[in-house]
Amino acid sequence: MTTVGQVIEQVRTPVLTAAAALSLPVVVDNSPVTDFGATWLRVITAVEGATMVMNADRARYTGSMQVSIYSPRDTGDAVMLALADQVATLYRGWRIASPIYLRTTAVSLIGASEYGDGWSGRTVEVRWEAEIL
Repeated sequence: MTTVGQVIEQVRTPVLTAAAALSLPVVVDNSPVTDFGATWLRVITAVEGATMVMNADRARYTGSMQVSIYSPRDTGDAVMLALADQVATLYRGWRIASPIYLRTTAVSLIGASEYGDGWSGRTVEVRWEAEIL
């Protein structure tokens, strides 16, 4: 049977693959943050609900993933907003069907943030649901 950890891996794979193609450093969940000196991403994935469907062998999970995009504070929003748009585009209408039925239910830019002394950020939130057969 598929595990919740495997669901989380499936949810974040598209953004991790895209970041690797762009050579962007990524901090996943509680990994340590170093000073990258350039734009970087933080990906946090959470399972927020679980329901048994019909029998103990079938479960439905809901959750969210937040992708925060950080750039040096003095570079403006253009790079962050362009990357936020790319992340949103990756997940709009996204779904997989085997061995997990997994789809996004909402994708949105949820705001601006700061990290440490020199970083500004924008965050995209991806809401998802999965059904494990």
